[in-house]
Amino acid sequence: MPNPPTPEWTVEDYLEWLQRPFEYLHFQWVEQDGEKPEWERVCRPDFLTTLDLDDTRVDTDPDLRVLRLFLVHVDERITNEDERREWLLDEDKRRRILTDCIDEDRRERAESVRRLDWVTPEQGSALSALGADWRQTVPARLDQIWAGWSDRGPEELVGWLDDWIPTLTGNFAPAPAAPPPPGTPESFTWVGDEARAALGDGWRETIRSRIDRSWAEWKQADDTQLAQWLRDWMPTLTGNYAAPPVAPPPPETPQSFSWVTKEQRDLLGKDWRDLLRRSLDHYYAAWPQQTDLALLTTWLDGWMPVIRGIAPVAPVPPPAQKVAQEPAPASPQSPVERVTGQVTEQVVSGRADLTKLVPERAELEEIVAEVVAERLAARAA
Repeated sequence: MPNPPTPEWTVEDYLEWLQRPFEYLHFQWVEQDGEKPEWERVCRPDFLTTLDLDDTRVDTDPDLRVLRLFLVHVDERITNEDERREWLLDEDKRRRILTDCIDEDRRERAESVRRLDWVTPEQGSALSALGADWRQTVPARLDQIWAGWSDRGPEELVGWLDDWIPTLTGNFAPAPAAPPPPGTPESFTWVGDEARAALGDGWRETIRSRIDRSWAEWKQADDTQLAQWLRDWMPTLTGNYAAPPVAPPPPETPQSFSWVTKEQRDLLGKDWRDLLRRSLDHYYAAWPQQTDLALLTTWLDGWMPVIRGIAPVAPVPPPAQKVAQEPAPASPQSPVERVTGQVTEQVVSGRADLTKLVPERAELEEIVAEVVAERLAARAA
């Protein structure tokens, strides 16, 4: 859980973040014997200490506004010490306070955005050419050009307004296009704070110019694929690595691994992609030609015990390509083939000791076939 909070945090995020401080209060007021320590004198400072915070930081950091509102509620609206302990020890009541504080914070953030509090001094100086009432006229113009602007964050708005000021002041006729909606590849919401800080103020242009040149299909990718591309390219983008990585494969191809489910990724672990690729290359060389991704998903379910090292023999891979026509009828098996298959299945399912000694199924079938052929020949004689 990041610290400090972000404007997108829900009440569940805050409850998780404040879990340690609330556990501290429970220890002081419930588990400890003797006189209960006071909130203002003892517990409140320690409450903040468990978060590595102090009053100065809480009072000045805009990202801590919900916590500040929560403390104001506890300090000023609940005046009785017993009642204060009751509210702080009850999760449902804590949730009610936090929900009200989050709602109030979001209302005030929205009002701040519409008041144009985010406009920089340089932008304000340029907009003053529109008259002294530019703070009243600009929001109406923004509503016409970009309907959802008041729901965006200050950082995004500042960058967009830089491009839009020439239009407002009459120095440039066509207005720039509104930014793409959040959650789309072009919105760059998949770029984390750490990457933005490492790339500097022009991070968006740096990433855009590079990804346009190196990966033509990036606008069709999902956030997971885009984030992986960025991790691979960060050394190049920051000047610490000269050779650029290869562009990711197109979505909905075997090499994109979009067919691997979340449950399968969790079972394979952190480095699931590399582990799966090595295993596929070893056991199933034709997997990149598979046209039915659902077959790969099903096959991986059956193959999972092998790749995790808890079963000795891999199942047979699916066909290299999905076959549209009806398969030809299988030729009749000889007695040796029929008995060999039955005995091999019994060995694989019931004799783990033998499958450890002979892990390759083809070799195991060869041994069984020799024994069966000898026995059938002896019986015929």
